[in-house]
Amino acid sequence: MSKISDCLNTERYINKKSYKFKKAFTMLELVVVIVVVGILALAALPRLDRDQLDSAVDDIMAAVRRTQLLAMQDNTFDPTDPNWNTKRWRIKVSSNSYVISKSDIGREIEGVLDKKYGITFADIDCPVINPGDPTPHHIGFDEYGRILEANNIIRGYGNSARSSAFYQSPCVITVQTRHKKATITVAPVTGAMAVSYEDI
Repeated sequence: MSKISDCLNTERYINKKSYKFKKAFTMLELVVVIVVVGILALAALPRLDRDQLDSAVDDIMAAVRRTQLLAMQDNTFDPTDPNWNTKRWRIKVSSNSYVISKSDIGREIEGVLDKKYGITFADIDCPVINPGDPTPHHIGFDEYGRILEANNIIRGYGNSARSSAFYQSPCVITVQTRHKKATITVAPVTGAMAVSYEDI
């Protein structure tokens, strides 16, 4: 009988001892952890926004290059067609997407910007070739990959600025999110691109 009672007492002692050392997080510790995680999340958000803008800029620049390659591969020159020069590949950019298209057949390649990258504004501004014309909001390329005004009725081979469809100064593509703005400068003739960033 004494052995059984000794065993019971020992078991109770062990149980009490084990319960004694069982601990959980206090409310204060949980609050501290939540605050620290919140601070880390706030510190990471601007970088995440910058990464999205970088990705959108890369996507747009790749689309401009793709348009240039399509124009070079799909040579629209046709000596029997007086309007052959109006059938060139071009790219337009807006806040929600970019569109690569060919005017004569309505073929389009579209890329999403707002839902994919969180872009709030995007546009292309190119120089006005002839005074009185509206500002072109697209970039076109000829069969040699040279940047020009794709809607211009001039074929693009004039010697002066007024008799040529080629841009004489850079086109500017503006892309922005809620916190950052990127400016892509597209050089005349070659279409070489450079990017700069700024906070807004």
